[in-house]
Amino acid sequence: MGNTELEIEVETRVVDRARAHGWRSRKLKWEGRKSAFDRVFFGHGRCVFIEFKREGETLTELQQREYDRMVKLYDEIYWTDSFVEACEILGIT
Repeated sequence: MGNTELEIEVETRVVDRARAHGWRSRKLKWEGRKSAFDRVFFGHGRCVFIEFKREGETLTELQQREYDRMVKLYDEIYWTDSFVEACEILGIT
């Protein structure tokens, strides 16, 4: 994979950038279930769920099923393998 960042490294950089722009976030864990989204971001009148992946990776089958369920219920459900894209989602480019 070369010099690609680990998922947690991308997530941490996004959390730090988001905090600097007035966002708050929480790490997610669904009790009794797997495949929770990594983070929920709160701020600027929005509630945004983001699943972070390592560059070039996609959702697992379980994560895809959870994504499909969540996207029917909430407006702002995303997954990304990119720091830049995550910042764009939050409007902090």
